[in-house]
Amino acid sequence: MKTSLKNIGLTIILFCFCFTAFAQSKDKHTKKHSTTYVKIEIAGHGLHCPFLGMSLKDKIKNTQEFSDFYIDKDDEYLAFNFPSEMNLTKEELFKIPVEIGYPAGIVNVIIADKPFKIKNKRSNHKINRSEYAEQKKHKQMQKKYDEGSNI
Repeated sequence: MKTSLKNIGLTIILFCFCFTAFAQSKDKHTKKHSTTYVKIEIAGHGLHCPFLGMSLKDKIKNTQEFSDFYIDKDDEYLAFNFPSEMNLTKEELFKIPVEIGYPAGIVNVIIADKPFKIKNKRSNHKINRSEYAEQKKHKQMQKKYDEGSNI
């Protein structure tokens, strides 16, 4: 009788430890990979201005916390992401293009928890930025391979 109670008690304690460890590891995993996605649109002018456009692109590219930088082929918007732990607000992100010199009335900042869809002009279907990045890496690798085989 004492042995079976002891086994039941040990089983319950072991179950509690396993459940607690699983809950903590799941929580750590979701926090570690949380990402905020940002899209900055410049109405009318777009990013065509040689001074303002390049300044904005450089500022975003040179900020180490921002990653997966993407510029629309028509220079209508740029998109990037950053770790959610940075807790940047829409207002703080809005200040980036305004401080560079864009009028506040033409700047639009969109924040999302999912990657934005981008339009692939050749195939006329939408792909997400991670697929675009993979396609771009593949093309670069293919180009390096082709250049290497010509030597």
